[in-house]
Order: sequence, then structure tokens, then C-alpha cells
Amino acid sequence: MIGWLDVFYDSKGITTPEQFRAHHDTTVPLLRMPKYVWENNEPFTAEMQLAHYGTEDLQEGLYWKIKDGNSNLVASGKTASRRWPVGTSELGGKINCDLSSISAAQKLTVEVGLQGRPIVNRWNIWVYPSAKSPDKPVVAEDVYVTDRMDAECLKRLEKERRFFCRHLLWGRKKPAIRLVFTLCIGR
Repeated sequence: MIGWLDVFYDSKGITTPEQFRAHHDTTVPLLRMPKYVWENNEPFTAEMQLAHYGTEDLQEGLYWKIKDGNSNLVASGKTASRRWPVGTSELGGKINCDLSSISAAQKLTVEVGLQGRPIVNRWNIWVYPSAKSPDKPVVAEDVYVTDRMDAECLKRLEKERRFFCRHLLWGRKKPAIRLVFTLCIGR
């Protein structure tokens, strides 16, 4: 039989029954987010939703948590209790979370659940330090601009310095290959 679980909802080693139910149950918390990769100079924004196709209306609020790889709480919040009618998939609140405390690239887990019930769902997001980080500003005199791979470029590459090559000519024989894209190497 093809599927994630066997006919008794036992694991086949692909996923656990708990993970499967988080996405395929009568009541499922959902998260609408514009992307999965964020920079630490922008807020994480998302909208929570609850798809409810159970047998009775629910009267609960939603909660959200963002945790790092060590399960340390980065941020959290909750919404007021409200009615969730049977047969609906309604928006339940917004998340707006400052990510500036994330100083190193890492995977975070966003958890959304129903308060007072074991109904929960999780998603991974990745947060990277901004290229425009205020502690490491890019200064114009720090960047070497050229249109060929010369000795200065190679010297900067060895020292992991910034340089910018545009319309790079590749090869010594005519016709040389002209790369029409912009190449930026270094840190």
C-alpha cells in the first residue's frame, strides 16, 4: 500500500502519526506567510488560519511561538478566544515579530496551535543576518570595482575582501567569452 502511514495509522518510518495528523486532521492550524527565508533586519509577518471540519463548534483562541534549534523561545503571542464554526477555514490573527535578535544564520520553528487543546502545527523558517547589517556597513572604498580578473582581484580573493567584477572577460583567446552578468565575490 502506498502512503505515509499504514491502514492503522502506524508509522512506516516516513513520518509519525502525530506529524501526519498536524496536517491531515479535522482541525488544522495553518499559517500564511509570504516566504520561508528572512533577514534579521525585517519583521517576520504571517497570518494564522484555522481549518475546522470537526463535529462541533470550537470556542478557543490561537497561540504562536517561534523557537530556535535548541527549543529556546524567540517570541510568542496569542489571540483572544473566539468561535470557530464547523466547516470553516477562517483567518485567526496576525504575527508580526522582530527578528533583530537573531545574529547568526539559523533555522527557526514557528508553532501555531489552539489554546487549551492538543491541536498544533509547525513550520520551519530560516533567518540570516542582513547584508546591510549596521555593525558591518559596506563602504565604497572597501569595494574594488573592475571589469577583468586581474592581480588585485586575486589578491582580494585570497584575503576574502570585497570586489566587484562586471562584464568579466573569460579566456585569452579570441573570441573570449563575455559573461554578461554581474559577479560579486568576497565578504
